[in-house]
Amino acid sequence: MAPKRLYVIVEGQTEEEFVNQVLSPYFQTLGIYDTRAILLKTGTTPEGKKASGGAVKFQRYKKLAEKLLKGEKDIVLTSLIDLFRLSSDFPCYQEVQKANISSQKKAERLEECLSQEINNPRFFPYIQVHEFEALVFAGSKSALLEIAKALNLSPETVEKELDKILKKYPNPEDINNHPNTAPSKRLEKLLPGYKKVVHGNLIIKQGGISHLIKRCPRFAQWIEKLENKLKQ
Repeated sequence: MAPKRLYVIVEGQTEEEFVNQVLSPYFQTLGIYDTRAILLKTGTTPEGKKASGGAVKFQRYKKLAEKLLKGEKDIVLTSLIDLFRLSSDFPCYQEVQKANISSQKKAERLEECLSQEINNPRFFPYIQVHEFEALVFAGSKSALLEIAKALNLSPETVEKELDKILKKYPNPEDINNHPNTAPSKRLEKLLPGYKKVVHGNLIIKQGGISHLIKRCPRFAQWIEKLENKLKQ
């Protein structure tokens, strides 16, 4: 019997809301009616029970993934975690840090190593380059400007600065990972008062998942892989 449920291990509330508000409705249109986020930092289980808190560490990630795969035989399991500031205990982390390769290739290699560590045909890890907020830059510009207006900012000034970023990085996944210029830091500078859980997902939701698939190649590949697996 083909798996008809999708679980997504996420590292925070922003990603959790993204799964609930964007991914779940999308996969429902494909006949997948159970898409749910599993919050890694708090160890929240699919049943909603709370576990111990703490930072995102690989052993916690692995333990949770293996538990879900063992206990839920009809699921496809994936994850949505950031390359930016990924914990150094993840497999192959030191290898990719030393390698003279693109961030995209680093993420691919880390995903390969995760697949090897958690060896299961229903497991498809995904690492966002460089972080979740890159997807916000692929969302609805009009929604972002409405938020700017609500924050008592000049929409014209915000749009001008936003266009500079989008012109330099047509693919938002290429927005760099420096602590001062990572996507999240750029958003905080662009929109003082920006709250990522509420505003980020509003911008993405209004644009729709089609915006993300069109503008973010790695994200698009991830969605395609999940679709193919869920159809089997």
